[in-house]
Amino acid sequence: MKKVLSHHLTLIFALIVFLSWILVQFYFYKSINCASETCSIKLPFFGVLPKSLVESYLASSIDSFIFFLFIGAIALFISLKSPEEEDLLKKINFIFPETKNDQNLLLHIKERVASLACIVTESKRHIDLQDISQCSNFVKVSIKSESQLTNIYHNHDYINNKMTFSIKANPVQGEELWGEVTEASLTSCTKTLPKDHNNLRANKKLTAKKPEYSKNLSIKLKPSQGAIYRTSAWCWQNPNDDFKFKVNRYTKKQSYTVRNSSSNTINFSVKSKKLTIGVAEKIANYVKQYLDKNEVSSVNINKLLDKKKIDADFEKQNESSKSFTLRPLEVAEFECRGVTPDDIVILKIHTKEAKEAKEAKEAKEAKEAKEAKEAKEAKEAKEAKEAKEAKEAKEAKEAKEAKEAKEAKEAKEAKEAKEAKEAKEAKEAKEAKEAKEAKEAKEAKEAKEAKEAKEAKEAKEAKEAKEAKEAKEAKEAKEAKEAKEAKG
Repeated sequence: MKKVLSHHLTLIFALIVFLSWILVQFYFYKSINCASETCSIKLPFFGVLPKSLVESYLASSIDSFIFFLFIGAIALFISLKSPEEEDLLKKINFIFPETKNDQNLLLHIKERVASLACIVTESKRHIDLQDISQCSNFVKVSIKSESQLTNIYHNHDYINNKMTFSIKANPVQGEELWGEVTEASLTSCTKTLPKDHNNLRANKKLTAKKPEYSKNLSIKLKPSQGAIYRTSAWCWQNPNDDFKFKVNRYTKKQSYTVRNSSSNTINFSVKSKKLTIGVAEKIANYVKQYLDKNEVSSVNINKLLDKKKIDADFEKQNESSKSFTLRPLEVAEFECRGVTPDDIVILKIHTKEAKEAKEAKEAKEAKEAKEAKEAKEAKEAKEAKEAKEAKEAKEAKEAKEAKEAKEAKEAKEAKEAKEAKEAKEAKEAKEAKEAKEAKEAKEAKEAKEAKEAKEAKEAKEAKEAKEAKEAKEAKEAKEAKEAKEAKG
């Protein structure tokens, strides 16, 4: 929508600029007084031009402006759409920008939005309590419903191929037939939609072999078009179980009629957040209110006949539950308004046998619950005891293992310390022995060397003494010889 509008604004701006240019040229043309057809006119940006050329140019410009103005107006009229006329996908893209990047999300939102377009303007349920089984205290219940469907989308069809009618009968001892479906149809006011396959062609009996029945229905509604959805079935109902009624789409008004066709008096109660007081009850309450105040007069009687006044006075008196007592052939009526798929209408049947059965069932359940609780507590106590014993055994085992591990570790460490000490002592003894041997070897070597040095010294001294002696003897001999020679 914004994109289309921006295009139109651009076109309008261009036309305005074009028109402004024509008006400027026309102004200069008019401001020059030139009567001759052959005279020249000086225009801004164009210089000097012949008068005939200027007139032809202005006439062509005006024609072009009128043409584009006419075409632009037609294009604007055709392309400009109001928001409600836009396609559903465009609306979703505008409201949820994230869908532009996620096609699956776009289709999901489209399906959910489209599903909300079909509502029920009015729904009627006729519940007939027909009989009470002599064998198992079941109530035979017949339910007929009629719903008026309407497509409230103004420019889109409502199409649904996934409508399903389903029913499951309760097992009943002593009865061959557990229930029966007599009608499941979806029609418009004039014809079946879309074909005859939406109608139930034959009654479907619910038995022990086939206790369930379901039927798929399809529907296509034009904008503001309506259809009628009818169902009719009966089955045996356990009074201890609740009737739960839900709707698949928003329902403006849902009325219930309950008839007691049995020979027994039946009590039942209804619970719902959307339960409303009927007009007859409102008038009765209103009359009672005035009778209690002793204000009955012609003026007040006229007020009693004013339904709007009654609705205003009692609009806050909607009830969440109501109780009814139906004698044979009596009828009770109640209704709910503004019902959504989240709302539940619960109908509970109360009979003497059902009450006794319920009390017996509750007593049995209480006893079973008590026994189950005691068994559970005994089991938990046993499990707790076993767990405690297992824990203590585990702790004792772990303590024993820890002690043994500690002792083994200490023994190992003592052994290793002893071995280390012995190794150290052996090493030290070895080193001491080696040091002693080295010292003795060194001393022996030194003694040997000292002895050898001493012997060498003595030998040298002996040699030197010998040589000195020999030299002395030689000298003396020489001197003696010389003396002898000198004497001789």
